[in-house]
Amino acid sequence: LYRSAADMKRRNALGVLPVYNPEQAAPQVIYAESLVEKMERALGCRIHHCGGGNMPGMQVGERFIPIKLALSVCNMASLNRLAPYHGSVLEIGAGTGFLAGLFTILHRAPYHLVDLPIVAVMQAYLLACNRGEELLWLSGEGPSMTARIYVHGLGRPNVPFALVINQDSLPEMPAQIMDGYLEYLTENLYYGGLFYSVNQESRRSGQGCVHTAMRDYPQMRLRHRAPNWARAGYVEEVWEKA
Repeated sequence: LYRSAADMKRRNALGVLPVYNPEQAAPQVIYAESLVEKMERALGCRIHHCGGGNMPGMQVGERFIPIKLALSVCNMASLNRLAPYHGSVLEIGAGTGFLAGLFTILHRAPYHLVDLPIVAVMQAYLLACNRGEELLWLSGEGPSMTARIYVHGLGRPNVPFALVINQDSLPEMPAQIMDGYLEYLTENLYYGGLFYSVNQESRRSGQGCVHTAMRDYPQMRLRHRAPNWARAGYVEEVWEKA
């Protein structure tokens, strides 16, 4: 896994491995433990995971790092670089919550998660294992003085956001559902708020495209667009509400 092209790109994205010119490339000797330490210094926090789940990943000494967590490290580095924000955060389709866990280690902003109910159950369990139950608020609970991570299931919080995140899910949704989420995030972003998207662009029948769908929201201005470091065929975009 450490010598795979995708794994090297994650290190390239953080700057802990150089991006060699293919015309002048030099051989590389990759030492997993030292590279993870360099990734942690670049990100600013320890990379670790505890809790259940039969996940593919990398064993580094006594630590196990799931592949999805390594991907989230790249996305977190991009967010730090491309999407400065001041206020609450929403992630649509947060999966097992790896990005939420990293984000709330590095930043103190309230972090809201929206996803399918069965996925929200897994989010809550893994985030409780990795970040502590006192930081979690679950849909239906009363006010909390300690919560920083809000798990809503399919509920859409009526909260103004400074940053909305989606990765690897909007294009796979039915067009009506995707448009509903884009309308919701556009309405709930502050002026100057940002939408960070990492999604594939495919011509396969039935799949949508975030970039194409955003044409229906002229108040959202594209500020950044580039191939995603970690996944071939995925595009990283930052949109700003103007």
